[in-house]
Amino acid sequence: MHSSCHLVLEDGDIISARSLPVGILPAEPGAGSRFSRLSLLNTDALLSLPPDGLSLDELETSLLKQALARSNGNQTRAAKLVGLTRDQFRYRWKKFRETNRPRLVAVGGSQH
Repeated sequence: MHSSCHLVLEDGDIISARSLPVGILPAEPGAGSRFSRLSLLNTDALLSLPPDGLSLDELETSLLKQALARSNGNQTRAAKLVGLTRDQFRYRWKKFRETNRPRLVAVGGSQH
């Protein structure tokens, strides 16, 4: 499985379709999707689920990174950009940092 992370920066408060990676927007109607007969796409959706799905953890991390970048590292302003309190933002950011921290392995020498 291939995963990727994209950084999207916009000048305003709205992410436009031109800034999104290819494949994240819905395909043309009737484009051969196995769900093309169903009208599952909410026209008010901010983001369409890619055909292969996505990782919510990766999406959350991407949004946290974007908010921090847009707020020049200010966690209070970053939190407001993603609709969280400062404490909620800090909790989620700490969770991300802990899961991406390099694992240290203690290596003991044998003494004879």
